[in-house]
Amino acid sequence: GSLFLYISVICLSGLAFRSPHENPLRLKAYVFWAGASAAVTLLAMQPKGAWAVAMGVVFLGLLEGFPAGNTLSAGLRKGLVWNLWFILGVSAVIGPVLLFFLLEGALGSWARDNVVFLFANYRPYLDVPQASPWGIISHLARLALQQPSVHLVLNIIGYLFFLLVAPGIAFGYVLWRVFLVRSRAEPYAGLLLLFFLQGLGAYFSELHAPDDFHLMSAAPLMLILLVYTVRCALNRSWPLRRPLRVLAWAGLMLMCFTGLRKAANTLEINTPVQTRRG
Repeated sequence: GSLFLYISVICLSGLAFRSPHENPLRLKAYVFWAGASAAVTLLAMQPKGAWAVAMGVVFLGLLEGFPAGNTLSAGLRKGLVWNLWFILGVSAVIGPVLLFFLLEGALGSWARDNVVFLFANYRPYLDVPQASPWGIISHLARLALQQPSVHLVLNIIGYLFFLLVAPGIAFGYVLWRVFLVRSRAEPYAGLLLLFFLQGLGAYFSELHAPDDFHLMSAAPLMLILLVYTVRCALNRSWPLRRPLRVLAWAGLMLMCFTGLRKAANTLEINTPVQTRRG
């Protein structure tokens, strides 16, 4: 699911950062394959695919309103063409699947078992039952109080970073810059809009199982926006420049320390494990 979501984003980025002399047919092909990749995401991992398709439609509807001289209403009209090619890409993948089950007389069963059931019951049927984010935080905090250790503190810090801190900073800044300031002179406005929408969709799609692994799987687009936000902050001569630089170095050292600690713990393991090969 994540792989094809990011393939879809790569295809849409060809439209978001196009040159004035770009071949229109090539751009339509990019958008078509973006829709097809989003559809594969939908078949592989339903919540993430639903967000990929929905955010793709929203992005294509808003994109043309951002270049200088265009209004959002005019952009919506121009975006209908791109959305048509996107939906054609989605239909090219979903259509044969639906047709197959229709011919087998199992379209209703497929929809019930692979769409309705999974959307309504994803979390209860995971291999490992998942708690809510606040349940995870409270559990880790209770453990840290009962058994104080650097490992638990780092675990809590890392979890809060991916759950609240990084999304709040990255998505909050880009939301302000793209939608509120509407900086049309920003050469990356289209890419920022794309990464914001699909990054936000990827983030919400993983909240069905909000553990470290799932949040990190949703993080790449968010982390790109976070780096962009920090760079914008460092390029301005304002009071936050020095604290942000200190925090960046502290975060880097924290990551290195955590990685080395995990590597050391792995090397210390001396427990025999029985596998099928002996």
